[in-house]
Amino acid sequence: MAFVKDIRLSLLFTGFLSIVAAVLAHLYLGIINGFQLMYIPFDLLGKGLRLLSLSSAFGNGVAIAVYLCLAFVPLVYWFIKRKKGYRHISGFLLPIISIYSLFLIYFFINKGAMVQRLFPDYGSELMVISIKVILAFLFWGMWLSYFLLKSTDHVLVPASYPKSIPMIRQLQLLLKFGGYLYTVINSFFMIIPVLTEAAGIMRTDGAAETAGYIKISLHFLLYVINSIPVVLTICIYVKGILLLEAMTDKHLKEEEQTAAIALGRVSKIGIYGAVSCGLVSNSLKVIMCGYLKDITVTIYLPLFPLITAFAAMILSGYFKEASDLKENDELYI
Repeated sequence: MAFVKDIRLSLLFTGFLSIVAAVLAHLYLGIINGFQLMYIPFDLLGKGLRLLSLSSAFGNGVAIAVYLCLAFVPLVYWFIKRKKGYRHISGFLLPIISIYSLFLIYFFINKGAMVQRLFPDYGSELMVISIKVILAFLFWGMWLSYFLLKSTDHVLVPASYPKSIPMIRQLQLLLKFGGYLYTVINSFFMIIPVLTEAAGIMRTDGAAETAGYIKISLHFLLYVINSIPVVLTICIYVKGILLLEAMTDKHLKEEEQTAAIALGRVSKIGIYGAVSCGLVSNSLKVIMCGYLKDITVTIYLPLFPLITAFAAMILSGYFKEASDLKENDELYI
């Protein structure tokens, strides 16, 4: 129980820090899209290598060496693993990551030239930011795909319960990672567009206009409503972690069945909450668009929370049924 309480507190603390960081990043760093943080390391690296290259001939040689070393690290790692006999299917991504890194780092070293050469029709500052976000997202996405594919060796269904314990612990880590990631995405990345929209409304409608305050309040209200399915999904993750904890320590005992029932209960609430919040959010947008003279309406569909809740309900039902069968077998014996 202490394990779950600790992770709940840490998730709340993570969400609070993410909101504070989002406000500070928007006010003092001018970030209008949270995903800009994905390319900041490459931006700093590109500026550093460019300054080093322009400093002297020796600096230019060092910059080229650093550039090539950073880009070819995944490829060298792939060769070393293959030499040791490790030929997992995930390895094919490492050469691709190296080739892409050559392009990505060079792009951030020479942003102006690369934008004019590859994206001549997208020279505005906002479009350049979007291009950099997309390129950085592809890089991090390939690394995430590599680690997910690599982890399949650890989550294959084992032949016996003792061998399944490492798999269960891997799933626990995956759920914890998903819970923290989802918290940061909703509390940092998703709130910055709301802050940007509110700042734009204050500039166009003015601080004294009632309509401006109503628009800002509506944006924040929609953010809160849309955050409810996210919170419920994180609660499902926490209950899933509790179930996996019971599977490792209290397998086929009452604690495991209790954890499975709790997971099913929270999943049911998650389904009702996601559907209700989707209806309220979309209805509110339609009702207010006429009053605010804004016909731009984006339909909100909490698809991921719904899929997560349904999957958790199926998993909960499976464990409950298995526990009931075990009890019936014991009674029969």
